[in-house]
Amino acid sequence: MFRQASRLLARTLRAGARPLSTDLPAAPTPDSAFIESWKKVIPNIEPPKTPSHFMQPRPATPSSLPSKMTVNFVLPYASELSAKEVLR
Repeated sequence: MFRQASRLLARTLRAGARPLSTDLPAAPTPDSAFIESWKKVIPNIEPPKTPSHFMQPRPATPSSLPSKMTVNFVLPYASELSAKEVLR
């Protein structure tokens, strides 16, 4: 297993860095062509909704760190800290 670790690590580094989750594109808009064709075939039933219809957009990422941050520390059966503000 350790003999293959260096090879796997080298292959991972060669593949390039994966984009961070903040680099994702905006949520896709509903396909108007699909909705139009749906209305032609089944005019009395609304088009199906996808999970993206129910998701709330992400809040904007601040450009700098705030002076205080809210921390939640939860254990399996207890909440040690709940919405505690700490200095950075």
